[in-house]
Amino acid sequence: MKELSDHAQLIAVDRPGFGDSDFGKDEPSLEKQAEALKPLLMTLELQDKKIILVGHSLGSPLALKLALLYPSFIDSLVLVSTPLDPSLEPNYWYLKVLDKKIIRRILPRALRASFPELIALKGELEVMAKDLDQLTTPTTMIQGVLDRQVPVANIEYAKTHLINTPLKVLILDEQEHYIPWEGEQYIIDAVLDEMKE
Repeated sequence: MKELSDHAQLIAVDRPGFGDSDFGKDEPSLEKQAEALKPLLMTLELQDKKIILVGHSLGSPLALKLALLYPSFIDSLVLVSTPLDPSLEPNYWYLKVLDKKIIRRILPRALRASFPELIALKGELEVMAKDLDQLTTPTTMIQGVLDRQVPVANIEYAKTHLINTPLKVLILDEQEHYIPWEGEQYIIDAVLDEMKE
């Protein structure tokens, strides 16, 4: 990441329920997660900095929601392994069982925060689908063909729904879901390209 930090201020945020942001206390609403990040975006905008949001996996729909809610704050998006098509979301019936109060008490806090998000994601994506044609923020999507958690078919959905934004797509034949760890250079290159625009 030094290649990026030489050119930009990098900020990694913990989504609500993770890290130092009320660890273990879930917040499945993308809108409420976005509202929690708005003060940071406002601070960065006052510094007159170009803001490029990078989201991976569940962080990608959040980045999209931020761009839809606060388009004036965000200059571009880099979305990696992005769940977007509600019809491609699996039925997490077993998570609904594990999400019962009595079982939640014995689970690690990170799992406690993840389950409600995964259970709610299909509905959250259905709500956001109505607004995707309003997105005008330049967007780069990076997707691994071998991703078993987020099918590559999400890219086709993006192409038919993100119709008013400049959209670049990078499909990686040999990559699975964990591109930030196994193919970070693709993300670095995408961010550097957005910085030049």
